[in-house]
Amino acid sequence: VYTTNSNFYLTKTTTYSTEERYQMDIENLKRLKEEKFSTIKVPEYTFDYSDLTIQYTVQYIKGLFPTKRQMEEYYEDLVLRDSEYSFCDYGLVNFILHKGGQMWAIDLTSYCKVSLNHRKYLWKRKEGYRTINN
Repeated sequence: VYTTNSNFYLTKTTTYSTEERYQMDIENLKRLKEEKFSTIKVPEYTFDYSDLTIQYTVQYIKGLFPTKRQMEEYYEDLVLRDSEYSFCDYGLVNFILHKGGQMWAIDLTSYCKVSLNHRKYLWKRKEGYRTINN
């Protein structure tokens, strides 16, 4: 009898048309490595960049998209957090609820500098579009 442990990784490659957005996403990915959220988990990732292209490899998190109600439980950690930086695309498909109960952010490029008021606006705007797993 033996046991195994397997990990899966996904690779995302993005090519940019402008240097400004390219540099901003590089800085955001660097900053996210040091970020601490209260309840939101961030998968392990590495990234490389050159010639207006960023490629990151991220740990695959097995689970389900959260329901609207489950997502509401993370409002404080995502929107009201005491930081200029947070995830800003609150669509259900950008998060995975792991069977252990942890919520994982899976769209790493949605982490950016965004004001509290704008986060509130983005959350409210997405409420009407959250249709998966009602």
